[in-house]
Amino acid sequence: MATCGIPDCARQHKKNLAAIRQAALAAVRGPREFRCTKVCILCDRPFGTNSGRRTRCPDCCKCRWCGAQLTHPNTARRFCDNSCAGKWKMQNSPAAAAALSEGRNHPNRGKGIAAYWTGRPRPDMRGENNPNWNGGEVRQTRHTEMGRVEYKVWRQTVFKRDGYACVLCDATGVKFEANHIRLWRDHPECRYDVDNGVTLCVPCHKGIRGIEQDFEARFLAYVTARQPVELTPDGRDRLLPFVTPCDQCGRELVKPRGHRARRWHFCDKVCKREFEKSINADWKGAALRRPDVA
Repeated sequence: MATCGIPDCARQHKKNLAAIRQAALAAVRGPREFRCTKVCILCDRPFGTNSGRRTRCPDCCKCRWCGAQLTHPNTARRFCDNSCAGKWKMQNSPAAAAALSEGRNHPNRGKGIAAYWTGRPRPDMRGENNPNWNGGEVRQTRHTEMGRVEYKVWRQTVFKRDGYACVLCDATGVKFEANHIRLWRDHPECRYDVDNGVTLCVPCHKGIRGIEQDFEARFLAYVTARQPVELTPDGRDRLLPFVTPCDQCGRELVKPRGHRARRWHFCDKVCKREFEKSINADWKGAALRRPDVA
């Protein structure tokens, strides 16, 4: 009998051959004779055995779900593994039947937080009243404040007001962050004020770090009068993508802001290799320099 070469098929093929050999030997030898007869401690039925320590019959040493014979004759296990135990409980356990009738997938899976408390602040579960309270020394105050419902609602409201687009580069479909116009540490009274926040993409939020005061007036004008945020030439160089020609073929390329510091710009690896061959030098990243640069 040939097999397909898959390990599972070969394993099953060996089991089938072993079962055929056992059946053939049983037919030749006839009924098996045992040394003694005992009574099963579970079903009270007599069974033959050659072991003086066996206390259970073969039928009581099988998996209750798949019927596989368990390895040890006196084992207290009822299933061959956790998978069979879970399948049997889902069909025979009263707790599982009650959970399925309530719309839950598993009896050990709770119903979750009541719908009434979803999205609502719970001051009675904060600080020392929370069962997970550890003294308040691990997390900073800002991290605690930003993990509360008020901050999450403020953040989503800012995103929705700005149409889920960055107010600087108009990027959409990327990861956004809500930026406080007036700094968090200096103005605690307006931390959750919707007019004190604007939507920025992650690169723009990192780009204005340290110069937030320069954008405060422009962000406030955008929030109050919906005026577009105008960037200075230095701000465009720092935040917006730029256009540069390919150093090999001359085609115009739109590169992200982080590539401004690079000395060379190429369309793809083909142009990069051709440029390397033309100057007869090994391309080693920063080791390559322009001819006109000392």
